[in-house]
Amino acid sequence: MAWIKSTSKNADGSTSNINTDSFTTSKFMVNLISDLSAPSGFSRYKFNNDSGAKYAQKASVDGGADGNSSSRVYQDVHVTSSSTPTFVISYTANISGEEKLSIGFSNQQGTAGASTAPVGVDFAWKYVPNPDADITISTYDSSAGSNYVVNSNNTVIGSDGTESMTVQDGAIYYDTTLNKEYVLYNNTWTEL
Repeated sequence: MAWIKSTSKNADGSTSNINTDSFTTSKFMVNLISDLSAPSGFSRYKFNNDSGAKYAQKASVDGGADGNSSSRVYQDVHVTSSSTPTFVISYTANISGEEKLSIGFSNQQGTAGASTAPVGVDFAWKYVPNPDADITISTYDSSAGSNYVVNSNNTVIGSDGTESMTVQDGAIYYDTTLNKEYVLYNNTWTEL
């Protein structure tokens, strides 16, 4: 299994969402969000531009009691309305024919400076598309409709990549079985 970047989208400062382009589906996904502004209101997350009541979640702020909710039209990723930078990591099992299960964490700056701890949120979600659909679009948006700051980012990493490697001319390879060294020149390995 090779992890590859499936898609990445930067905010341009003129929209209240960071909607990725369509990407090739993977069985497992990692979503990384760098929200440089955390617009007023709450930030939320959804898949495939699906705003149906197909989401359920539980979340805990700073290790507190879990808050549970179901039949939602989105998933919360930061549950305080602080307008400070936020970093989100979520992991999703995107297996065909199954409910899409996610776990994740977000970290909000809160009050600036090292004298105040950040706000931490742990969450678990599920997305139940009907009919079943693999995830191919990721959207991060503001409940208040505020625009995201330029270079806020929504990146998806998928597990179903193809391994590849580029080797530059001049590289040396030592084969321990044959006890020989080779050098690469013009895409040809030559014994030294």
